Amino acid sequence: MGDLKNLMDQNGKNWWVEHHHGFGMGVRNLFREGGFEWGPIDMDDLWIGLVERAVRKKFR
Repeated sequence: MGDLKNLMDQNGKNWWVEHHHGFGMGVRNLFREGGFEWGPIDMDDLWIGLVERAVRKKFR
């Protein structure tokens, strides 16, 4: 998760753009497997903020 924190620090608010299809798809699939039944548009809108929040919480 430290690498993700570095990526966020280096690339600012658009850190996720290059990772939307790879890492982002993995995150979205994990949420779906965990029972979250959000639609694809909602999932696209939400996964970034959820990951950012988790990283900030971990590295306060």
